[in-house]
Amino acid sequence: MDTVKFFKNLIIIDALLFVIIIILMLFEPIEYADFMAETSVIISDTTFSSVALIALLVYIVSLFFCYQLKSLGKSLYLLSFIIGAILGLFSDIALTGLAYTVENVGVLLSGMIIYVMYFSDIKDKFN
Repeated sequence: MDTVKFFKNLIIIDALLFVIIIILMLFEPIEYADFMAETSVIISDTTFSSVALIALLVYIVSLFFCYQLKSLGKSLYLLSFIIGAILGLFSDIALTGLAYTVENVGVLLSGMIIYVMYFSDIKDKFN
């Protein structure tokens, strides 16, 4: 299979998984929301939401640039992955088993994308 086609398919699947995770989080049980409301918070909700919104925008732009093989997309995707990992440390989200599994598949897929971007022959095709 062509590496560029494989890479673009990974980007599309990553975007679809992100949408699926959002949908699953919208339909989480009320007990999970109650649990999250009672947990201690390290940073304020406003600060967390602001940083998360910026990270979300960077992620969406990076997917678009990576799909078009723009060199800025490589840096933005890696940056959004790192910011997402750091935000995960400060989040107090409780997930269902399905949402947790889909999120883990998304993280594995992100690792594949980062590997293909930086360590395969496609790294030379970014302009």
